[in-house]
Amino acid sequence: MEQPLPGSLEILEGLSVFSGLDPQARATVAALCQVELFGIGKPVISKGVMPAGLYVIASGRVRSLYQAPKASTVQTLELLGPGAFFGWVSLMRRVPTEIVTAAEDTVCLLIPAASISKVVNSVPLLHRTLSGATSPAEIAALLEDAFGKDPAWDGRVRDSGFVGMKELALHLFGSVEVVDSGFGSTVTGGNVTWLVSRSDQGTYPLGSRYIPDVSDIPTSASMRFIGLDLSVLKKREQQDASETNKGLNDGSAVPDLSGAGFSFSMDFDSEPVVTKGYPFVKSKNGPVEEVMACFLMLGKQLNLPLKKDLIRSVISNQFSQNGKISIQDCGGVAVLLGLKAQVVTFPEDAFSRLKVPALIRWNESFAMLYKVTQKDVVVAVPTEGGVKVLGIREFWGTWSNKGEALVLDVKADTPQKKFGFDWFLPSIGKHRNVLGEVMVASFFTQIMTLVNPLMFMIIIDQVIVRNSYSTLHVLGTFMLVIAVLEAVLNSLR
Repeated sequence: MEQPLPGSLEILEGLSVFSGLDPQARATVAALCQVELFGIGKPVISKGVMPAGLYVIASGRVRSLYQAPKASTVQTLELLGPGAFFGWVSLMRRVPTEIVTAAEDTVCLLIPAASISKVVNSVPLLHRTLSGATSPAEIAALLEDAFGKDPAWDGRVRDSGFVGMKELALHLFGSVEVVDSGFGSTVTGGNVTWLVSRSDQGTYPLGSRYIPDVSDIPTSASMRFIGLDLSVLKKREQQDASETNKGLNDGSAVPDLSGAGFSFSMDFDSEPVVTKGYPFVKSKNGPVEEVMACFLMLGKQLNLPLKKDLIRSVISNQFSQNGKISIQDCGGVAVLLGLKAQVVTFPEDAFSRLKVPALIRWNESFAMLYKVTQKDVVVAVPTEGGVKVLGIREFWGTWSNKGEALVLDVKADTPQKKFGFDWFLPSIGKHRNVLGEVMVASFFTQIMTLVNPLMFMIIIDQVIVRNSYSTLHVLGTFMLVIAVLEAVLNSLR
C-alpha cells in the first residue's frame, strides 16, 4: 500500500533551513509551497527547460547531470540528498542550465517561481544560504559560454590534468565565489576570475569577464557573477584576458551600491520560458533547405498541410534567379500557403511586442521566432542544435538584420491539416516505451488465454477418456499457475 505524501508543513518542520521560523511564519510559507513525488529515473528538470521553481529534497536522492553541447550522452555531476536545493541556478541565470533526474523515489518541496521572492524574504537563514548558492552545472555552463568557441579549449583542459569539462567544473566548485545583485553583494578582489552568469547590460554578455573599477555592482543592474580560480589554466587565461575584455570595461566608473539591505527580487516573468513543445527541424544543406526547414517548423506550429515540392520549387527558382533568398520571397511562399504575411521593421524598444511566430534573417540563414517576452527570446535556427532561449538584449546584440521580421498569421480561410493518424504520432513517440511494454504484456496474455482451452482438451483426453487420474493434479496446478501469471500481466498492463 502506498504511503500518503507528507504535507508541506510537515516537510518544513524537518528542514533545518526553516527551523528558525515561528509556527505562524512556517504555516505562511507552507501555504505557498507544493509537494511533488518523482519516481526513480523520472526527469525533474529536463534539458533546455526552465524549472517551475526552487526544489528542496525532503526524502530520496536526485542526480544533477551534465551534457556537453555536441555529446549524446550525459554524465553525473553530483548526487543530491535530503535538504539539498536545486533549480535555483537556472532561475537565477534565467537560462535553462540544470538537468536533474530522480535517482530513487524522491519527495520534493517545490517553491513556485512566483513565490520565491516572498519565501526568501521571510526566511533569513534561507536568504543567507541562497545568496552564495551555485552548482557544478552552472560552472560547466558558464565555462562553455566563456570558452566553448575556442577550438583549443578541450586541449587546454586535458593538458591541465582534467579528463573533460565535468572534472574541471567539479574541481572549480570547491573554491567558487558567487556575487548576485539581488542580494546586494559586493565583488571581492583576490585571484579569482569573475565571469558574467546573468546580465541585463548589453555590454556584458554571458560568459564575458568582469573587472570592476570599484567593488560594488552597478545599482541599476541585474547581474550575477561567478568567481573561479583558473590558476590551473593560468598560462592561457592571461592570453584570454586581453581578448575577452576588449570593449567591455573601458574605464567607466561603477556607481556606489548603497542601502543594500535584506531584500530580494527575482526580477523575471513569473511564468518560466521553456523550449519544450516548439517544433524544430535541423538542416545544413544550403539556403534552400534551411528556408524549407523554417517552413516545416512553421507548418508544425500552425498545423498547416504543407506541399513540400511546391515550396521547394518556389524557393529554388528565386535562389537560382537572384543568387539569394530574401525575406520578401519567404513572404510570397507564406501567401501561397494561405497565410497572412507582413514584413515589419521596428526599433529595439518595440521588439518585445512583436507578434509571433515570425521568420527572420539570422546571419547568412533564416530562423523562426516562437516567443518574445520582456526578458527572453525563443528562437529556432535550422543550422544550430535545437530551440534556444536567449536573453532579449543578448539576442538583439547578435542579430545582424536587426528590426526586420516576417510576421505570419492564419486567416479564416487558411487550410488546416486534416485529422489523421499522424495526429497521434507525437504522443506515440513520447510514450513509446510504455506502449511497447503494454503490447508485450498483451501478446503474452493472449498466449495464455489460448492455453486454457488446450488444457481442457488435454484433461478430457487424459482423465476422462484414458482414466489417467494421476495427471489431474499436475494439469490442474499448471492451469492455476497460468491463471496467476495472466492476472499479473493484466494488472501490469
